[in-house]
This record gives sequence, structure tokens and C-alpha cells, in this order.
Amino acid sequence: MRLILLFTFILFYFTFFSQTPKYKVISLNSGLSITSITRSNIQGAPFGALSSLSGSLTYEHYYENGLFLGTALFYNPRGEQTTFTWTDQNGKITGDGKTKFQYNYVSLPLKVGYYFGNKFLGVINGGILPSYLVSLTEVSKNIYTIDGELIEKAKETTSDIGNFNRFDLAGIVELSIGRRVGKRLWIIFSASYQHSFTNITDQNIFNLNSYHYGVTSALGVKYLWKWKREDKVINAYYYPGYFPSTPINGG
Repeated sequence: MRLILLFTFILFYFTFFSQTPKYKVISLNSGLSITSITRSNIQGAPFGALSSLSGSLTYEHYYENGLFLGTALFYNPRGEQTTFTWTDQNGKITGDGKTKFQYNYVSLPLKVGYYFGNKFLGVINGGILPSYLVSLTEVSKNIYTIDGELIEKAKETTSDIGNFNRFDLAGIVELSIGRRVGKRLWIIFSASYQHSFTNITDQNIFNLNSYHYGVTSALGVKYLWKWKREDKVINAYYYPGYFPSTPINGG
């Protein structure tokens, strides 16, 4: 798996920096991730999806032939949550509780795809998503004693990462649409799906096959950092009187 990742990274690196793109773009995005964990040998586990805020800073190349290459620094929270019922020593229901397990990852996606349009921009891409587990937090709500007394409404703790793999590798597919709102800016909406290839736990300890998966939707702003000087669409903004009759790439 590491050899595949290394080969992909080298290939991506040389493609990314060996060609001159039509546009170089940076963007800032923020959104909502809805994630969970699939377990291959546990049926009907009492866990549900976890919703978390995510964000990314991206760097992208757009080429003349429609090729898109991109990478990012991505805060990529994942996890799950479970709800349960508290009872006292006599079996009487005293209240409902909830526990959230959030895995806080920093990801560095490598994405390749196709883009179309200019004023109205669309990008379809996919790639790999290497991630590093920074911390694991557990948030419990409504904690009762055996006597039925509510002792704490919310408690957040940082869990030991020792039993979990720090490195995770996932696949990702993404669709983005946007509109140009100025000489250098696009407003973008994106939706993506990711699924891990690597087990999140040490099988020797837990004997589990557990994988992260989830969807992310985000709003962002793309900033046109550099472009080819011969680009007719961009030059129309910056040189008075230069208005090509047929804008390139879908106008």
C-alpha cells in the first residue's frame, strides 16, 4: 500500500510541476462532513453517523485540455455516535444518553479530473486521500449514576490513540460547481464522498475490520492566482478594448 502511495505521489508531483497550467487557483472552503464507520464482522452495531465541521485550503492547476489537478490541506473530522438508555439499580429508566467519537484527521488529497466552463465552472475529480490522525475525542451527554441522579450534562475527553492507526488512506470522488463573481474570484459549492482502504484499528487487539466513510458538502471561494498571459478570457478583464468574439473553454 505504501509503495502504491509513493508511486502515485511521484507521478502526481511530476505532472503537477512539469507542465504549465492555464490557471493556478487557490481556494478556501468550509462545510459539513457526515461520517460513520463500517465494520465487516459486526452486524447491527448501535452506531450512527456523526456530523462535524470541516475545512480546507486548496491549490489547483487547470490545463488547456480540460485536465484538472489539485491538492489541499484538509481538516477532515470523522467518527460516529451512539445513543443509549440509562437505568437505575432497579431497572427503571432514568434518561437517555449520547456519546460521540470524533477522529480528528489532517488530510492531503491528491486529485485528478476534468473541468469545463469559465464563467460557470464545473469540476469532476477523484483521487487518493492520505490522512494523519491528530487526536481522538469522546463527548458524552447526560451521565447518570446507578441511583438515577444526573451528575453531568456533557463531558469531553481526549482518548488514547495507541490502539488506532495514525495513518489512513482513502479514496475520494468530488463534484464542484461555481460561478465567477469578479476578475479573479469564483464562488464554489462542492460535494464529495470518501471511503478508507486501511483499517482504523490494530486487528491484533480488536480483531475488527473497521473503515471510515462519509460525505462532505462545502462552500468556498476560489482565487485566480496566476494565468497564462495569452488567455483571452482573463485578458478581456485587464486590457480595455480587448474583447474576443468567442470566449474560450465554454465562456
